[in-house]
Amino acid sequence: MRRPKLHRPSMAGRRARTLWSAVAMAAGLMVHAAPARAEIIDFNPARDDVPVLVDPADLARYEALVGAGFWYMITAPSPGGRYVFAWDGSGEGFVDLTTGAMTRLAPPEGMPAAAPVSDYVWLDATTLATLSLEVKDGGEGQPPIMTYYRVTMNAATGAMAATAVDVTVDGDIVGVSPDLQRLVVMKHHTDEPMPVEEVVIGPKFGGPAPDAPEGIDVDALPGRVGARVLKRLALQHDTFDLVLQNLDGTGAKTLLSPPAESSAGVSWSPDGRRVVIDLSTMPGWDGDRRRDNNPPFAGLPNLGSVAVREALGQIAPAENPIVTGASLNVFDAASGDAVKTIEGGDLQQGLLGGIQFSPSGARALLSIYQRSELRDRQHPVYSNPRGVEWHLLDASLNIVRRIEAPGADSLGTSAAWMGDDTLVFAVPDELDTRIVGVDAASGMAMTLWDAPGGIFQALPAGAGAVFSHSTVDRPWELYAVSASATGPSVRQLTSANLGARLASGIKWADVSWTTTDGQTIHGIYVYPETGTFPPATPQPLIVWQAGGPGGQMLNDFGNSVEALYSLLPNFGIPVLVANAAGRSTKSAAFYSDMAQGRNFGQLDIQQIKEGVDDLVKRGIADPRRVGISGCSYGGYFTLQSARMFPGFYAAANPQCSLVDLTEEFTFGYTPFVAYLMGRAPMADPAEYLKDSPFYGAKDVTTPSLIFHGTKDFLPVPLINNIHDELDGRDVDVTFFRAAGYGHGLGMAMNDQGEPITGSPEKGQRYAFQLQLRFFRDHLDVEAIPPLTHPSRVFLPVAGQSATFGPVVPSTR
Repeated sequence: MRRPKLHRPSMAGRRARTLWSAVAMAAGLMVHAAPARAEIIDFNPARDDVPVLVDPADLARYEALVGAGFWYMITAPSPGGRYVFAWDGSGEGFVDLTTGAMTRLAPPEGMPAAAPVSDYVWLDATTLATLSLEVKDGGEGQPPIMTYYRVTMNAATGAMAATAVDVTVDGDIVGVSPDLQRLVVMKHHTDEPMPVEEVVIGPKFGGPAPDAPEGIDVDALPGRVGARVLKRLALQHDTFDLVLQNLDGTGAKTLLSPPAESSAGVSWSPDGRRVVIDLSTMPGWDGDRRRDNNPPFAGLPNLGSVAVREALGQIAPAENPIVTGASLNVFDAASGDAVKTIEGGDLQQGLLGGIQFSPSGARALLSIYQRSELRDRQHPVYSNPRGVEWHLLDASLNIVRRIEAPGADSLGTSAAWMGDDTLVFAVPDELDTRIVGVDAASGMAMTLWDAPGGIFQALPAGAGAVFSHSTVDRPWELYAVSASATGPSVRQLTSANLGARLASGIKWADVSWTTTDGQTIHGIYVYPETGTFPPATPQPLIVWQAGGPGGQMLNDFGNSVEALYSLLPNFGIPVLVANAAGRSTKSAAFYSDMAQGRNFGQLDIQQIKEGVDDLVKRGIADPRRVGISGCSYGGYFTLQSARMFPGFYAAANPQCSLVDLTEEFTFGYTPFVAYLMGRAPMADPAEYLKDSPFYGAKDVTTPSLIFHGTKDFLPVPLINNIHDELDGRDVDVTFFRAAGYGHGLGMAMNDQGEPITGSPEKGQRYAFQLQLRFFRDHLDVEAIPPLTHPSRVFLPVAGQSATFGPVVPSTR
C-alpha cells in the first residue's frame, strides 16, 4: 500500500511532506485512513475509523439529510386499490392507500425461513401470497432438505401463515402463475449446464442504484419508470426446454425448446389464463466484465462477433439474429397450446419488448423498442434502441393501432393498465415525470400529474394511481392521484422522511439555454434557501452529472456523495443539474444524438459547458468558482470536461469513473462501446484517444478529488495512473481509494466475498467530508450557519400543508 503524501501548495509544504515521509519511512509506519489533505487515502472500512474533518454542526446536518430513505412498492395495489406492499427503509409492510398508515409484517413464532420463488400475487382484496422455498442442511453427506410453502400475508393485520405444498420439478422454476398453481420450468439438456450471462439491452454504465433490501430486484419492481416491460432470464449457452406443469409435476407440456445462446422472459396475464415467453437470441454475448484471458466459453465479443458487428451497423435486419431470433410466444396456461406468436422479423422497426394484458385479457399492449439509425452506419442497430413504440392489441392479439402520448416514445416511459379501458403512462419530461392516462379506445389523453419532480414507480390504483415522488428539496414519499369530473385530486400518503425534509434548507429554480447546435437544454439550479434567484452577486457552482449514458437525471432528493445535488446546497454550494444529449428526456433523436457520428465524448460535454457560460453571462455563476462532479459515466463526464476545457473548472470530483474506451472495448462491454463510438479503436485510434480521459490526463490542470473502490469493475490501475500523472505535474490531487467497495460507495466486500458491516455509512461519511472540504477550499465557499427556521411540510392523507415558521417556496 502506498503511503499518503501531503499536498504541495508551496515549497514549505513540499519540504514538510518530504520530512514527514522520511520520518515515517524510518519508523516503518504504515499509514491508514489518512487525513483529508493526504494525496492517497487508502481507507479500509473493516479496519479504519472515519475521522472528523468538518465542523460537528456540519456532520449533524449531514446525518439528518442522509437519514432520508427510499420507498419501494414491491407489488401492485390490491384489487380495489386499498393496499400496496412496500418497503420504506425500515422494513416491509402494507400501506393503506386510504390513510397512509403502514402495517408491518407479523410472522408467527416458528415461521419457516423461506425465500420467494414467485412474484407476490394478490389472491383477494386483503391477501397477498407467494410460493417460497426453504432450504435446510441435510446433514453430513446428505443432500439439502428443500420444502416449498405457500406463504400468505394479511394486508389489514400483517399476519402471516405458511402452508407446505408438494412441488416436484426437474429443473429451475422460472415462472409461477398468479394463482400459484402452475409453473414454467427450465429444463437443461445436460446435467452440467455452462455458465450463464446477464443480458441487458441498452445503456450499461449507469451509476450506483438506490440501496434495496436483500431479495428485491429494483429493476423488476412493478411500475418502475423506464424499466423494460418483461423481465429477462440470464443468457443460456446450452439448449433447454421450457415446460409448463402443475406444482406436483403432473400435466407437464413442453412449450418451447430454444436454441443455445438464448434468453427467455416469462410473464402471465393477470387472470392467469395466458402465459407469455419472450424469446431472444444473443450470440457471442459476454456481459459480466470478466477482464481475463480464460473465458468459461467461446464467443467473447470482439470485432468479429455478431454483437459487436450489429452495434457497428454491419448486419442487415433480415440477417440480424437479434431481430430474427426474437419472438413473443403466447400460450394457453391450462392446456399449453400455442395461442399466438409474434416474430421479430415481422416488425423490423424495432426490437420486440413485451405484451401487457389488461385485467380481463380483452386487450393487450405491445411494446417495440425502436431501432437506432445512425450516421455512417450501413444498417440500423437494434441492441441499443433509441425509443419505444406502444401498440394496442385486441383479444386475439392482433394489432389495432398505435397508442401515442406526448413524450411516450422515450425509453424512460413505463405503461400499465388501469382497468380494461385505460392506460397509465409515466413519461419523462426534462427533469420531471408526468403521469398521463390514455383511453384505449379513442386514444384521448388526460394528464393526471404534471407537478415538478421525479417519479420512481407509478402504479394504477382504483380509479387513479399511486406513485413515489420527490424533488431536490423533498425526500421520497408515496402519493395518490385520482381522476374525477373536476380534475385530478392528489394526496400525500406518507411522511416517513419528515426529519430529513425539516433538516433541508434549499430551493431550486428552472434554468435553460440554447446550445450552438440548436438544442434548448433545461436544468435546475439548486441553492441555499437563504439565497435568492437570481443571486445578487455571482455564486460558486458545481455541475453534476449522473451515471449513464442514457437514462434521466431527475429533480429528486440526492443525498449521497454520488448524488450530491441536495447535500451540497445545504452547505452553501449551488448545483446545476441538466440532461444533455444522450439522456432519455426529450425525443428519441435527442437520446441517440450521443452515438451519432463522432459525438460521444464531445457533444453533451460541450452543451453543459455552454450552460455554465450562460449562467456566468447572466451573473448567476462566478467563472472562477465552478466545480464539477459525477460517478460512473458522470465520472467520465467530469474528467473529460476537465481535459477538454483546461482551467475552466476550478475543482473536479470524478467518482467510479470510466476513463479508457480502448480498454473498455477490449476487456469490458465491447458491444456498447462499439455502439457509442460507431467504430473500433483499430479503425480510428485517434478518436478513441480523443474521447478517453486517460489519454488526456496530461492536459488536466484542474485540482481533483478522486473516489474509486478497489473492487469496482472499472479498473483501479487506470485511476492510479491518472492520479500519478496529475501528481507528477504538481496538480493538486487527492485519491480516496476505498478498499472493498464496488461501483460507488455502497456495500463493501472483504476478500472472502462477505459484506463489511457498516461500510456504506462509513464510506459515505468519510467521502462526504472530503468532498465538502474540497469544494469549500477550491470554490472559496464559507461555511453557512445551521438552519434556524423550519420549512413547510405536507401532512399525509388530507393533502393539507402545515406551516412551521416563515416559508419561502421554491422558484418555479
